[in-house]
Amino acid sequence: MRVPSDRYKKFKIFSDEMKIFRGALQIFVFSLFFTGCVLLEPVNIQVLNPPRINLPADIHHVILINHAIRIGEDRAGLRADDSLLSANYFAGLLQKLHTSPSFAIVSDTPMIVLKTQANRYLGIDTATILQIVVDTQSVDAAIILENYQVLYNEPVEIHFSAEYGYYGTLTVENSSLWKIYDLKNKKFIDDYLQKDTLFWDASGNSEQEVIDQMPQLHTAAIQSCYYAGMKYAERIAPLWDVERRMLLVPNNWDFYKAVEYVQQNQWLNAIEIWRKHAYGKNKRLAAMACYNMAVASEVFDNIDAALDWAAKSYLIKNKKYAEDYIHLLEKRKEVKLQMHLQLQHSVDSLPLQ
Repeated sequence: MRVPSDRYKKFKIFSDEMKIFRGALQIFVFSLFFTGCVLLEPVNIQVLNPPRINLPADIHHVILINHAIRIGEDRAGLRADDSLLSANYFAGLLQKLHTSPSFAIVSDTPMIVLKTQANRYLGIDTATILQIVVDTQSVDAAIILENYQVLYNEPVEIHFSAEYGYYGTLTVENSSLWKIYDLKNKKFIDDYLQKDTLFWDASGNSEQEVIDQMPQLHTAAIQSCYYAGMKYAERIAPLWDVERRMLLVPNNWDFYKAVEYVQQNQWLNAIEIWRKHAYGKNKRLAAMACYNMAVASEVFDNIDAALDWAAKSYLIKNKKYAEDYIHLLEKRKEVKLQMHLQLQHSVDSLPLQ
């Protein structure tokens, strides 16, 4: 994860221009699939993405246990921040888990189980977990932070270029060991080392100006812990995310009006317009209306209806954009079925976030 400074623009001008050009080129190429003048109206949809691993479906109520101690040297004298660092792992974890339909967190405050440097490599034992969870009937699993390590270049690597002046990078490497204990089956079901590297860039007319733009080491370390907690949540929990779809807007007054309704979040009014054209005599407009009906169905998380409308669009005008959308929807349906089986209830009943 790269966190650029406001002053780092001179290194990015060319790349930013190329990104803009590539984006415009993609829209232009996409528009070539259509005949005539067709505008593309972006809409955002909420998508429930699967976790990277599948946990048992009966795990729902979980507790958090902080059994972590910092590993490695403390050259910058940040040892006093250790409790704050470990707390931010859980803060990042909770920020994501609270948006997931899979878990109900029993308490946002982790249970702290202390350990010393002498036994820093010893994992938590099951007897200690069971002591914490007196009533195992109401808790299904424990998420445990065992150890962590934060490494950084000290303080900042500063370079000089005759063309760009002074510039530097602060690098923070973060490693954290996570475990999940299944209380019902009395066993650990995940043992994972989460690793990531964050970068901060800055430039200026002097070394001090570069340093002044950099975050303090303890601030950078805290941010890396927060980010690592979020990344582990993505490993174990299905999470809502935003994806972009495109509505097709040909040179037609009705389609323009439908877009206005969408922008006002009046989807039912827009659907009425598209439905009329979907069964009209103009095949070009009918194909686009069916495509837009598919997007609208996906917005309402009705994947089967979206597939039906996308297939109708392809049958009317066998365009590649409709074929590609069908493939995307088929993948979404497969993932949704997998999560339905994992969560033991229909994802169709879950509210959009």
